[in-house]
This record gives sequence, C-alpha cells and structure tokens, in this order.
Amino acid sequence: MHLLQAVFLALLAASVSAQYPSRPKPANPKIPEVDQRCMDCLCQASSDCDETIKCHNAGGNSYFCGPYVISWAYWHDGGRPGDKGRAHDFENCLTNKTCAEEAVRGYMRKYGQDCDSNGVIDCQDFARIHKLGFGQCGGDAILDTDYWQKFEVCYIAPFQPYDDYGEGGIQARSGQHPPYE
Repeated sequence: MHLLQAVFLALLAASVSAQYPSRPKPANPKIPEVDQRCMDCLCQASSDCDETIKCHNAGGNSYFCGPYVISWAYWHDGGRPGDKGRAHDFENCLTNKTCAEEAVRGYMRKYGQDCDSNGVIDCQDFARIHKLGFGQCGGDAILDTDYWQKFEVCYIAPFQPYDDYGEGGIQARSGQHPPYE
C-alpha cells in the first residue's frame, strides 16, 4: 500500500509542477567597470585626491584611509587587494592610490546599482555608493553635500585641472561648462 501512495504522490507532484512552470530569474543589470575619469572624480570629491592622507579615526568606529577615504569593511568587500595576511595590509593598500582604486572597483562590481533610478548604472551611482554605501545610496540628501558638489564639478568639467579646490574654487568653477550629453 505504501508503494501505491508514493507513486500517486509523485504523479500528483509532477502534474502540479507542470501547471506552474518555474519563472526565469530577472536578469541582473550589467554593472560597468568604473573608468578612470570616474575614479579621479571620486578621489577628488573624497579628499581633494590628497595622496598624503594616512589612516585616521573619524570618531566612534569610523577608521578611514587614503585619498579615497575608505574603511576596512569597504576594502574587505572590495576584494581585499594587497592582502598578504599581515596586520596592516589594508592600510598599506588604501594609502596607495592604485591599490585603493582596485578596492573601489571591486566594491562597485559587487554592489553597483542604479541608485538614482534613472535606468542606468553610471558614475553618479558609483559616487553615491562610494560615499553612502550600497544600502543607502538612493536618497537625495547627498546632493547638498560638499562631497557631491566637488564630484559634480569634477565630472562635468573633466578637461579642466581639478587639483586646486581651495577656498571658493568650486564656486568660481561651477557652471563654467555645460554638462556632458
């Protein structure tokens, strides 16, 4: 009797699954690689791309390193470039611009998304993710920050030198060039 019940249940399961075909998973949007122009503007917005910045405690559990102002967790999620198993490998990497860029690119490959809901994943999304993290990149509060203003001036006017953001430098250069189309 048990064999007959097992056969019946198998036939029943097969007929039910035939009525409800599995749905294909939606395709994940392709996350583009962060190009060098975007990297340069992320660096500029983060620290004026000051390659002399070492690691520093910003209060609480906030410990950031290098010109991209990156935390240990960000570096770890970005693939741990430069990790040789030594205690300060993350600090050595993040204070080296080239190594820090590997971490940024790895982080964006992992967490890149359309933060501003414009239908594309681009440098503006990467700038939001870099500053706010992947889980909080959708808000507009970032648009009123010095970070965002520096990023936009750099990204909109890429052929102008952007290594001199002294007092009033952003205001003097804002609006000089039309946005890219």
